[in-house]
Amino acid sequence: MPLLKTHEPDATLVLVGWWGRLRQQWLRMSLSLQFLVAAGLVVSLSMIGLATLASERIQTSATRSASEAGAIFLQAFLQPYVQDTVGSGPLSPEVVATLDGLLLSDPTRPFMMVKIWRLDSTLLYASNPNVKQNEGVEAEIRTAASGELARHFEELDEEVNGIAPEDNVTLLEVYAPLYRTGTNEIIAVGEFYQSAAGLIAEQQQTGALTWAAVAISTVSMLGILFLIVSRGSQTIHRQRRRLERQYVEANALANQNSRLRRLAERAREDASEANEKFLSRIGSELHDGPIQTLSLMMLSLQYGRDGTEDDDASDPPSGPPSTIRLARALYRELREISVGLILPEIEKATPAEVFEIAVSRFESMTGSSVVLDLKEMPEQLTKVVKICSYRIVQEALSNGHRHAGGAGQRVYAGAADGRLRIVITDDGPGFDTARASKPGDRHLGLIGMQNRAKSLKGKLTVRSKPGGGTRVWAVLPIEPATSDEF
Repeated sequence: MPLLKTHEPDATLVLVGWWGRLRQQWLRMSLSLQFLVAAGLVVSLSMIGLATLASERIQTSATRSASEAGAIFLQAFLQPYVQDTVGSGPLSPEVVATLDGLLLSDPTRPFMMVKIWRLDSTLLYASNPNVKQNEGVEAEIRTAASGELARHFEELDEEVNGIAPEDNVTLLEVYAPLYRTGTNEIIAVGEFYQSAAGLIAEQQQTGALTWAAVAISTVSMLGILFLIVSRGSQTIHRQRRRLERQYVEANALANQNSRLRRLAERAREDASEANEKFLSRIGSELHDGPIQTLSLMMLSLQYGRDGTEDDDASDPPSGPPSTIRLARALYRELREISVGLILPEIEKATPAEVFEIAVSRFESMTGSSVVLDLKEMPEQLTKVVKICSYRIVQEALSNGHRHAGGAGQRVYAGAADGRLRIVITDDGPGFDTARASKPGDRHLGLIGMQNRAKSLKGKLTVRSKPGGGTRVWAVLPIEPATSDEF
């Protein structure tokens, strides 16, 4: 049976999964908690760096102070005995005996061991006889020979004054220049060892105090900032909840307004359809009632009651028109009104066909000739736009025929930028539009066209002047009242 191979999870996938979980936890936190974590991390790192730097500077300063104090004491103690050091010769036995007596016999001496070096790193004297001649101290001696102190901490590697290496005693080793009396000439280097236990304890105490002060300052600062941010976070949270409620209410109002707009659009369409049905009914009633009665009256006047044609039905050469002629004129007007009120079947017609039907019906009724110019048309129009376009063309052409005698009538229609543009012009005598717009002058046809365009959020203007023809210009939306236009 083959062994199944086990695959270790990809480190990249593990890292991505871990990062995703961490990010989710972060997003669940409040703003104040996010601030506390981020600020705590940044401030803590900054304070750790600051505390480390301050502790190191304090420890360095304490070590330098202790070294300088020991160096001053050493110089005062040893310089008188090295004034006769000349050339490469050793110290005299008398000087060595004196130094041994001073350093080895006094139990309260501050130094655990003392050495004297020539500037060429030759050992002149050591209070411990087990010290080797060459200890690799050339760098420290050069530093001291330049007038500076060389210092460092060192662990014991041999027994000194009864202290064994296993006692784990740390010593402060200092190299200090020794001067010729009264001058700045360095003639030797003194080295001393002293216990660093007190210095280390002081440094540890100072470091602990420094870290404690930094920690207290950090916690206090983060606490105060957290309180401030927490208060601001609570304010933001309340405002966010209030905005969320307002958004929900606004969204509900927007949905309600949308429903009301749809209802208003439906009501407007129903009203327009009902109005057209009413007009068609009036037209049918005129055709089936008064027009039929008038036609019978015309036949009676034309042929008489016995059925013979009345030869006197024509108008006399002079005098008022005959009754039959007036009846014929009334018949034509009523028939035109009836035909104009009845709306043809344009619901299934294309936009271009709507304009063609309006122009052809007007030409068949009046015998006039109208130039129709159709540019780029939309593929489809709503029923209310079709009806409005048909009625505007019908009314404008009828007004032009009635007042301008049908001279030079033209119809232009085209679509652009989501709007249908209709222009009807004639070369008639024109009229004063300022006078026509006065309340006393009731131009019902013009008012009706303007109201129809306005009901679709469109616009209709009439431009004319005496002797300059008339221009009716209408702009209708292809999709009327589908957005916030209501």
